[in-house]
Amino acid sequence: MIKIFKLAIFLIVVSIQVPPSFALLRGSIVATPVETGFNGGNSQIGINFLQIANDFAFMNAIKAAQSWTYVDNTSFPDPSELNINGYPPSGSNAYTHGGVYTAFYVPLQTERSGNYAATWDGVSNLYTGMSATVLPSSTFTGSVAAGILTAGTPSATIQKGMQIATLGGIIGDQITGGAGGAGTYFVTGLTTASSQSITINGGSKTGSGATGNRFVFSTTDYRFLVGFSAATATPSNLKVFHVDDEAELNAGQILGKKFRENWAYMNAGVIRFMDWQPGNTTIQTTWDTRKPVDYVFYAGSEYRLSMWA
Repeated sequence: MIKIFKLAIFLIVVSIQVPPSFALLRGSIVATPVETGFNGGNSQIGINFLQIANDFAFMNAIKAAQSWTYVDNTSFPDPSELNINGYPPSGSNAYTHGGVYTAFYVPLQTERSGNYAATWDGVSNLYTGMSATVLPSSTFTGSVAAGILTAGTPSATIQKGMQIATLGGIIGDQITGGAGGAGTYFVTGLTTASSQSITINGGSKTGSGATGNRFVFSTTDYRFLVGFSAATATPSNLKVFHVDDEAELNAGQILGKKFRENWAYMNAGVIRFMDWQPGNTTIQTTWDTRKPVDYVFYAGSEYRLSMWA
C-alpha cells in the first residue's frame, strides 16, 4: 500500500502544469502568471500604492505625496481652504493652523546621494519638517560664455543646483577643476556674463517672487515633510526633486530615468494602475472626476468642494 500511495503522489506531482511564463519582480511589482497566447506571453503587473511603494516613479517627488495635514497637527484642511489644484490660497483658514504639510518618500542617501531642490510660484513661504539645510552661499570671480561658467577660487563649495543670485541662472554639472572649486561649470538660464564678482546660493524658503522661488538643500532624511506656512499670494506649481533631475523635469519629462528603464526591461503586456488611483477610496468615478494634471499631488486625496458633503 505504501508503494502504491507514493506512486500516486508522484503521478500527481509530475502532472502539475507549470505556467509557460512567470516573471518575479522585486519591490512593489506583483508577479502574475500568464498564458503565451495573451500579450505574447508578457506578464501583467499591478502597481502598488504611489506613496509607499518605493518605486519613486515621478521626478517631481511631491506627486507621490499623501493628503495635507495642518502644521499644528490638529486636523486636515477641508475643501473650502484649498483651490482647485489643492493649494491653500492666501487668506485660507489653513494658515491659522501654521499652514499645511504633506509626507512623501525619496531614496536613501546610500541609494542615491545628492542634494534636492524645491521650486514654486507665488509669494509664499515653504514649510519643511525634515532635515533640510540650505546650501551655503559662495562668492568668486567668474564669467559666463556660451552657457559655461568659469569660476575662480570660491569662498565655499560650488554645488549643482545653486542659483546665481547676482545674475540669474542655475549651476549645472562641473566640467573641469577640483570638485566644487575653481573650474568650469554648465549653467542654465544664463548664456553670457563678463568677468565680475559672482555670488551663488541655495535660495530661501521665503518665496518673494510671483514665479521662480527656489530652495536647494542637503538632507539626511528619506521621508520628506513639505508644505506652506504662509502666503501673500496663492502658491502653485510646487516641485521637489533631486538636483540631477532638474534638466529633464524642466524639459517636460514626468517619470524618473530608473523607473523608465525598469519598465522597459520588464516589457509588461498589461499594467494595472488600480492602486495608483487608489481604486477603492477615490472620488475618481468618471473621466470628469479625475484629478487635474496640475494638482499638487496624485497619491493624496482630492477634496473637491463641489463633491464635499
